[in-house]
Parts: sequence; C-alpha cells; structure tokens
Amino acid sequence: MRSPRRRKQITIKNRVAAVVAGGALLLIIFAAFWYMWPANAVGNYKYVTAIAGLSGDIGEPFGIAVRGNEIFVSDGQNDKIWRINGSEISAYSEGLTTPSGMAFDKGGNLLFADTGSHTIRTVDPRGEVTMLAGFPSTSGFVDGNGADARFNGPIGIACGPDGKIFVADTYNDRIRVIENGKVSTLAGSMTGYADGIGTAAKFDTPTGLAIWQDKLLVADSGNRRIRVVERDGTVWTLAGNGDGDLKDGLLPMSSFVQPTGLTVDSNGVIFVADGNSIRRIGGTTLPVVTTISSDSRGDTNGSAFRSSFNRPSGLAMAANGDLMVADSENQLVRVFQRETRDRRSEKA
Repeated sequence: MRSPRRRKQITIKNRVAAVVAGGALLLIIFAAFWYMWPANAVGNYKYVTAIAGLSGDIGEPFGIAVRGNEIFVSDGQNDKIWRINGSEISAYSEGLTTPSGMAFDKGGNLLFADTGSHTIRTVDPRGEVTMLAGFPSTSGFVDGNGADARFNGPIGIACGPDGKIFVADTYNDRIRVIENGKVSTLAGSMTGYADGIGTAAKFDTPTGLAIWQDKLLVADSGNRRIRVVERDGTVWTLAGNGDGDLKDGLLPMSSFVQPTGLTVDSNGVIFVADGNSIRRIGGTTLPVVTTISSDSRGDTNGSAFRSSFNRPSGLAMAANGDLMVADSENQLVRVFQRETRDRRSEKA
C-alpha cells in the first residue's frame, strides 16, 4: 500500500503538470491569434515634444490627420480646422460646428465629422466644404441618401481602401457606412455591450475609428474596450475587460479608462488615446497592451515614458513613423519621435 505522503506527492505533481499544460495551451492559442502582428514590429519612441499650440491659438484640438508633410487638426472650441506645415499654422476651414474626427480619402479630400451639426462633411484640396451626409442641426437616426440620412453627434470617421467611409455615430451607438452617397448601418443597435453580427452587436458611445488590415477598429469609450468590426458587420472585442482602470497585460486581461482615439502604423500596431495616456496594442511577441507614456495627467515633454498628457483625443501616424497626438485639454499638438527631439519645447 502506498503511503498517504506518496499519494499527496503524486497529486501535487499532477496538478502542476495540468497547470503547466493549460498555460502552454493558452500561449499557443494567443500565439496563433497574434500571427498578424510581427514580433518587435514597432520601434521604441524615445521623445515627446509639442509642435503646435504653444502660442495659445488652438482652442481644443480633437481630431488629427496627416497628408504628406502637413498636419490637420480639428478645433471644437474655435469651430475650425487648422493646417500645420512646419512652424506655420493657418486656418484651413472655418465656420464649422464642433468638428471632431478626421480622415483623408484617396483623392486628398479631408473628411470630418461635424459633431455639433450632426453631419459628415468634406474639404477638398482647395479648401471648399461640401456636405456629404446628414442635414445641418438635425439629429436622429435614419439610413438613406445624403441629406436624407440622420446622425446623432457623430465623432469618429475612417476611410477604407475601397472608398467606403465609416462613421462612429456616437450618440446613436452605431457604426454607419457611406458608400456611393448612401448611408447604411453596419453594426450596433441600442446602448449596451454585446458582440455579434450587425444589429445584434451593441456599443456604448463609440468614438475613434481606424482601419486595421481589412477590418475596422472602434474605440468603444463607454464600454472601455477596443472592438473590431468585420466587413460583414460581425463585431468582436479585441482588448479590454471593461473595468475602467488603466492596466497593461494580455488583451482580455487589460483594461482601459476611456479610449477615444485610434491609429495604426504600417506594421499593423495599434495606438490608443486612453484617458490621459497613450497605449499600444502589438509590437511584442505576445498579444499585450502596454502604456507608452505616463499615466498621470500633465504637460510633460522629454522622455516618452515620462511624458504626460491631458485628455488626448486624436492620434495620427506621420509618414516617417512619428505618432501625432491632439492633446485636447493642454491645447497642444504633440508628437512621439523615434530618434530626435527639440529641446526648446521640453518641460521637466
């Protein structure tokens, strides 16, 4: 007969083996899912500096987009869109109504959500503004052609490679799509949280959008998660557990404060403006969320990991890989740089 001691040792060993096997299986599953992100695809950002707004001309930078060497920033406080070219800043479009999210289409037209007027508008390279969808100062929820469609405080916008325009219809809690001038609903229904297809999915105050491979990323602010919308309207959760804390880690174990802005670099690495921090999804061997700035509210330039922000709202990727940030409550446009910095705009 085996002694109780011997049986206990065997039991412990079996449990350890089961735990190890389970952990290995979990890693294999995550590794298989993570094939879309090459390991170490993103270089380390070294410095943060302010490039616009230091003279107080920008009221509330929110959306941000890049075309060539020019940076465009929406300013909800001053109801205009600014153009930044080097050290020069000028008004690109004025007389708007709380413009927010922005994106360029293939033709070089700047599309933006004019949140306060519940419309989607476009500015051509000559600076002429055209109404694309919705009716000025009329909110609601209606699919249809151009001015017959209705939105309710849309914020996020993204342009797909096939010419489709995606809109985060923020206060209708839906993701809409504009194709050939017609507005339809891709996903979402009533306020809530649910993965699913089309109207079976639920969002809570979706804001930022970004194209990720052939998919659409959504900053689901109220649910404190990053969601993915497939071409057929299937919605699933990429990261965040909904807790509302700032916590790095594996995708389902990470948590977000209030994700607002999104952008994706050329390697498919995702960046998120979250609360007062900038987060990153990808660029590592395992599928993890990491914070690349300080998690404290402030206005600190210099070392990237010591940098602090005050409600950053919009993100955009420059052609050289720099990460542009619309730092809303600091009234600044800031940039994460890989190699160089301008010491004149640093704060300790």
